[in-house]
Amino acid sequence: MEFDITNIREYSLLTIGKIVALIFTVFIIAFFVFNFFTKKYLEFFHTLRDVLKRAYEGDYSKRVREFKDKELDEVSKWLNVLLEKLEKSLQTITKSVSYFIDFKSKNSDPLLVVKDLVSELASIYKLKNIIEQDSDRMQIYNRIIELIKNKYNIEKFIFYEVNKKNDFRKAIYDGLGKEICKDANKDIALCRAIRIGDDIFSDKYLQICKAVKSKDFYICIPLDLTDDYSVVISFIASSKEEYEKIKNIARNFKNYLVVSKSTIETVLLLEELKMQSLKDGLTQLYNRRYLDIFVKETIPKALRANISISILMIDIDYFKMINDKYGHDIGDMVIKELSSSIIANIRESDVAIRFGGEEFLVLLYDCKKKDAINIAKKIKNYFGSRKFFALNESFSKSISVGISEFPKDTTKFWQAIKFADMALYRAKEKGRDMIIVYTKEEFKKSDNY
Repeated sequence: MEFDITNIREYSLLTIGKIVALIFTVFIIAFFVFNFFTKKYLEFFHTLRDVLKRAYEGDYSKRVREFKDKELDEVSKWLNVLLEKLEKSLQTITKSVSYFIDFKSKNSDPLLVVKDLVSELASIYKLKNIIEQDSDRMQIYNRIIELIKNKYNIEKFIFYEVNKKNDFRKAIYDGLGKEICKDANKDIALCRAIRIGDDIFSDKYLQICKAVKSKDFYICIPLDLTDDYSVVISFIASSKEEYEKIKNIARNFKNYLVVSKSTIETVLLLEELKMQSLKDGLTQLYNRRYLDIFVKETIPKALRANISISILMIDIDYFKMINDKYGHDIGDMVIKELSSSIIANIRESDVAIRFGGEEFLVLLYDCKKKDAINIAKKIKNYFGSRKFFALNESFSKSISVGISEFPKDTTKFWQAIKFADMALYRAKEKGRDMIIVYTKEEFKKSDNY
């Protein structure tokens, strides 16, 4: 018996077709239902993605658009408020910090710019806190020098201290081994940076500073500290590329200089006050208070290194007669002239002290008696050639000088001063206007002094 399955097959195919159609219809309905409910979320996330991408790239001005859905619109508003707060805060911080420092970040992202600004500000005030603990201006200068070398990797520069009162400048640090404008050391008016009080860039004009004797590029940055002192940092570059690098650094570096200014000013003021207490008001030479410091700090070093210090004790002959005849003003003028005569004939390493009245003490560092005698002769002849005018007449004065040598004559420094004093009075006893050298053979030792 044979079965005819044609009807069954057709029926099965029809049933399968209906099932497939039903599934497809359900899928289409589900798709539209899903799309209806998820489209607004997809649009929200697409918008949010674009906003976050722009923020990631540094643009915080993009906002999430409004949505009809209440919940999405509420989230959008929260996000927009957050972005607006962030944008305004970054702008405010940048503007506020810019009042304190002049800084240009390499980044364009405002958030990274703020990070760089705050980091630079912290670094600047870290230096300020450190230098406020330093004991003298040379320590501060050395910290600034190390900052240039370590932070900016620059070695080719010269750090000058300028003494405007005495019209000279000196190199505290010379990274070149040669100065490009040495003439300005003795005549600070030749230094354009000091004269105009502004930064000098050599690419602005050919031979912009006439004091410079070099074909290299240079940038000079001055900083006025007080009425008497300034500093100048001269950067030198052998190529245009190196020059541009320094030029970009100079703007940021000035922040460290400016913030250091008040501290250096304070240190200079304290040093000046201390120096005034150690100097004679009339002659501006050191006084006897300084001698105590000199003995405490220098003599032990001289003894360890076996360095000779020759001592000149100088006195103006018949000084009382000047005051009696011409008055104390003329007497003061003679004293000042002797102090100038001493300074003109000794070295920077030597020390001149107004010991009292018309008596002066000169300490010649690393100097034997033979050389001390020559210096004493120079001072004596120099002062003796000076002419003074009073009461319609002119006159000149002479000096008597006593010399001893430490530690040759004695290892007790105060005793060496006594020996020089003894030699001075021997000169006065013999008629004045002469130089007497202390020797153990001719003078009785005074070990109890």
